[in-house]
Amino acid sequence: MLYTGEGIAISVGERKISYKELFQKVNLFSSTFINKTGHAVIYSDNRAGWAYAFYSVWNNGMVPVPVDYLLKKDDLVYIFKDCSPSVVFTTNEKKGLVLDSLIEAAVEAQVIVVDEMENVLSGSLPDKVILKYQPDDVAVIIYTSGTTGKPKGVMLTYENIKVNIEAVSHQIPIYTADDTTLMLLPLHHILPLLGTLVIPLYTGGSVAICPSMASEDILRVLNENKVSLVIGVPRLYTAIRGGLVDKINKKAAAKMLFKLAKKINSLRFSRFIFASVQKKFGGNIRYLVSGGAALDVDVHRDMRAVGFEILEGYGMTEAAPMITFARPGKVKVGSPVKPCSALKLTFAKAR
Repeated sequence: MLYTGEGIAISVGERKISYKELFQKVNLFSSTFINKTGHAVIYSDNRAGWAYAFYSVWNNGMVPVPVDYLLKKDDLVYIFKDCSPSVVFTTNEKKGLVLDSLIEAAVEAQVIVVDEMENVLSGSLPDKVILKYQPDDVAVIIYTSGTTGKPKGVMLTYENIKVNIEAVSHQIPIYTADDTTLMLLPLHHILPLLGTLVIPLYTGGSVAICPSMASEDILRVLNENKVSLVIGVPRLYTAIRGGLVDKINKKAAAKMLFKLAKKINSLRFSRFIFASVQKKFGGNIRYLVSGGAALDVDVHRDMRAVGFEILEGYGMTEAAPMITFARPGKVKVGSPVKPCSALKLTFAKAR
């Protein structure tokens, strides 16, 4: 579940974290656990320390429980009562809230502050991490949004996760060791957890963490890190398409070329005539991946007309998450097309 080679694992601003340092940090975080059994909640924003925390939980043979960093006290208390964590990772900003919530939930847990631990020197620690698990072991618990009542903890096994990894790194080689993936969406959802952390670090690729959803931050991270894979939701691509089309419509020549590109429907042609658009987005994007909801067909067609291939998928948390997924070069607009792999589809249980 984790690459064992060299290279850059995570980029945060100008900071480049090698796989060697990643392993050392994971071992550092692992060494701080007082109780190495049960569940460990991760209540933090996206950052390098989130990855250290997540893999340290696996390294100690425990089950990580990522939760929404924007959760209020009542929801946090509910989750603490439901999963009874022995460890909680959080930030300095949220430490007080976590302590109060643990008291109200009557749960005793060790609280580890991620942003304090991130800066602790770890160069003397081992630079190897070997995860030991059985396929049917619970690998992670993801809480749903609670659309039919209180949030439910979906218990995903290592086998659930392995099927998804193999589908897009072996059977459909979307992820490779040469790719840099944009980490933009919050990691408490299963799509970004696998798509922007677990799978890239399994294949030996890199992850570039974007500090916010602001367009200037996204463009800066895309350009500075030569990002080749973007994992997003329809709202993101709708916003990007809106900005591009507005600019195109202000110039008669661009408007004419855009109309021609839609008619020809060739990625190669579109990437040639809209090379400036590709360059603005870093010039290295191979695929945009869309999940979480259906993508508007006009957004899909317009993005393709300026040279971006969007691979749309359909899934659910209980499937970890992919069920169907579009194949590169065989995209059918408006449809995620085929099941992932000869899909040995294993559904998770809910707590």
